[in-house]
Amino acid sequence: MALTITKVSAVLFVADGVATNPKSYFGATGKYQFANDNATVLITVGTDQYTTTWQNLRVGTSTPTSVSQAATLLNAIFGT
Repeated sequence: MALTITKVSAVLFVADGVATNPKSYFGATGKYQFANDNATVLITVGTDQYTTTWQNLRVGTSTPTSVSQAATLLNAIFGT
């Protein structure tokens, strides 16, 4: 299932494909880290954690085509 992360102003929206509505995070900070296999990414927003593969990740309206592009898109959301 796809994990979609969108940022509008200071609000992060995370939809994990299971919930009907995305979860909203107002002013929350987040971070991400790729696993040793470079296929899996752990995303932390506030106290919530999400795990997905970069192939199942959507950031805004973009779907990455490589690990490096996934990192670039996530940097746009969370910063470096």
